[in-house]
Amino acid sequence: MGVVTSSAVALSGTMDFTDNSAVCPRITLPGSSAGLSEQRLPFGPANASLLIVAPAFIHPQESDDPSHFDTQTETVFYEALVEAGFLSRSANENGDGALVPAKTRFISVIQSPPRSDLPLPSDVVACNHFLRTELQTLPNLRVVLTLGVLAHNATLAACGVPFSRVSFQNGQISSMPDGLRIANSLQLSRHNLQNGHLCQASFTKLLQDIRQEIDSPE
Repeated sequence: MGVVTSSAVALSGTMDFTDNSAVCPRITLPGSSAGLSEQRLPFGPANASLLIVAPAFIHPQESDDPSHFDTQTETVFYEALVEAGFLSRSANENGDGALVPAKTRFISVIQSPPRSDLPLPSDVVACNHFLRTELQTLPNLRVVLTLGVLAHNATLAACGVPFSRVSFQNGQISSMPDGLRIANSLQLSRHNLQNGHLCQASFTKLLQDIRQEIDSPE
């Protein structure tokens, strides 16, 4: 799954964007003919306490693959974030509904549009320093939510933590060696929803647990 926006769901508000196009020429920016979204990743406020890490950036209209993000999973994803207080609803300048990140930041493991349905290992390695920079430069970060094993492992690599040190546990929150908390969820995809591997209730509960983690005294 990728963190996406669509015509049905617009993200707005004061957000800090990172332009990585000079580092990786395959990264497309808003307004380009190859762009997949009006937003670029990473995005969200620099004071974020939650960082959401997705495997790759795939727009719902770009793929019919059931393992990818689509309108159904988009609804589950954003509604759960709103319910847990990580997004708020507002109206944009055109009067259309918009969602504003509330101390939540989004990043994709792959910063450029993937060259295949599954991110290539070489792309994961090449883009890992972007994730490392995010983790090192968010001063208020308390929890990282990884969507899928790939995002979990990429986060461990960015932190210099061996994969065997912190295992992926769907629906659970674990501690990293430095105290940072890492929450795991399966990818929000049509396949996982239809096969019962993941449901809106379980994803919402995980986000509520993350909310308690963030709101509790350090």
